[in-house]
Amino acid sequence: MQNYSTESTGCVKFWVQRARIQVFEFKVVELEPEGKALAQLKAKDYAAKYRAAGVPIHLVGIEFSKESRRVVGFEAQRLGDLCSPCAK
Repeated sequence: MQNYSTESTGCVKFWVQRARIQVFEFKVVELEPEGKALAQLKAKDYAAKYRAAGVPIHLVGIEFSKESRRVVGFEAQRLGDLCSPCAK
């Protein structure tokens, strides 16, 4: 199974599929978490191509500090929780 996808921007998105699918977005920020990783997953609908799999999809946004090179932000959300009327 291929566990990465090259998007048109040249960025690599990573996912894990077992009993659920997890789609990851990684961002580098200056010092503090900005919440942009999870926001980008939702805005660009990166999970769209996995919806037909019929398993829960989790979006995971991870932000790294440019200065400390450590994780400073982590957000995860189950796709069905994003828009309950839309999750069919």
